Amino acid sequence: MSFQLSKTYRPERQLITENYRLDEKTAVDNLLKTLDFTQEQEKRITDNAIKLINKLRHLKQKTI
Repeated sequence: MSFQLSKTYRPERQLITENYRLDEKTAVDNLLKTLDFTQEQEKRITDNAIKLINKLRHLKQKTI
């Protein structure tokens, strides 16, 4: 996805604006590509993320 700014900004500013406007999944995917985790670290991260998601879903269901 590309955005056209109304005026010309320095490249750093343009990069900040482009990244600010990215959807969350794309931004996270881009960040994850820059990381170098071991398989064990990735598994721990994934396990923790699943636990957090399940906890949030449970809490949300309690409020409905």
